[in-house]
Formats: sequence, structure tokens, C-alpha cells
Amino acid sequence: RLGCMDTLACNYDPDANYSVPEMCCYPGYCNDRDIAFVCPDITTGNRIMNIYPNPASQNITIGLEGKLKLDNVHFYILNSFGKVVLDFTEKTPTDNWSKNYSIANLESGVYILKMYSNSDVQSKIFVKN
Repeated sequence: RLGCMDTLACNYDPDANYSVPEMCCYPGYCNDRDIAFVCPDITTGNRIMNIYPNPASQNITIGLEGKLKLDNVHFYILNSFGKVVLDFTEKTPTDNWSKNYSIANLESGVYILKMYSNSDVQSKIFVKN
């Protein structure tokens, strides 16, 4: 698995087995990429979005942890070309939330899950086997 193996990077991937230094992002430097997109955890306070399992083959579970001030949350799944392949809106409670979604119809590859709310944007990468 390719990833950033620098423990000082905000997107350090402990599960990576091959380091790609160009993927590493640091506060103030992210190879001309949007650090809020690559490292959303450093810009979102105490809210954390999770996707599991990752990689996945049939289903993913999306979870939001922590105290949330969210109502309608919009989710978009983008393929590696940035094209939206799936989108949905959920009404979330004020505390921890999770829901299971089928990805069986998606082709194998790398995808980006983006979450938009009134005051927050987060992104996570996942792999479909």
C-alpha cells in the first residue's frame, strides 16, 4: 500500500508499506494541494469522519465521531478522476453517528469520500477491491 510514512506529516499512514514522500503534507506545505482536503483532521476541531473497512469490497461504513452541530450532511464519492459517482444526504444526530452503504456497483479503484455540512468539509480516501 502506497502512502506517507513520515510520522511528522499530518497524513501519516501507519498502514503504508511503501513510502511516497510526495504524498506527505505538513502544516504550511502540501505540494500545492489543499491541506484541508488532504489532512481534514487538522482543520475540523474535534469532529472525525471515519470509513471502514478500508479497503472494502461490498460495503463501507461511514462514521462521524464527537459532538456534532450538524443537521443535513451531504456526502459525495468521487473516483480518481474527480467525477462524482455517488452522492447522498443524511440527517445526523448531535452525537456519534454511523451508517453502512453499498459500494458493490463501483469499479475497483481509489475513491474520495467528501462530507459537506453547514460549517465543515472533510475528505477521506478509500479503496474498493
